Amino acid sequence: MTARKSKAPRDEGYVNPTLDMGPKIPLPPAETLAHTLPMARFDMLTRVSRRNADLSYGDQFGMTLRECFCLSLIASAESKPFKRFCVEAGLDKAQASRTASRLIELGYAERAPTPKDMRSFDLVATAAGREMNRRYLEYAAERNRQLLSGLTKGQREVLLESVELVIAKAQELNAALQARKKAD
Repeated sequence: MTARKSKAPRDEGYVNPTLDMGPKIPLPPAETLAHTLPMARFDMLTRVSRRNADLSYGDQFGMTLRECFCLSLIASAESKPFKRFCVEAGLDKAQASRTASRLIELGYAERAPTPKDMRSFDLVATAAGREMNRRYLEYAAERNRQLLSGLTKGQREVLLESVELVIAKAQELNAALQARKKAD
């Protein structure tokens, strides 16, 4: 089955989201596009960078970026309560459980009982996990250096400061959306 091509004229300043001769919808004003397009570029950067990281970390360590990141979270403390691990990793309980299970399967982490809550557990990095984390952090630092090598020191500083501001704003908006959702 082939897609039906639109026979609608291509008028400047209008978009026809359907493939038929439906009504024309005016494009948003240019100032609106100027605010939304940078976020589309951030999304593109995220996808490209994530794909590159998964490929390179997979080749280098046999793990995904998420698994490497989570190993670093676990190795950052003597033991990491599972609930805290979920929050710090930004994962729901099921995703965190699968990732932790994979790290345990690889021999990089172990489950330890949580003295205060017998229903939960702590995650502890093994010696092999701490060594893998050291190797991962060295590799990640070099990868970051390569990715940012096309920027001057000043551009890198502005980029990192700007990204932090965008992240903070996105977290603020997420919190507002979650609060509104709970209120409904």
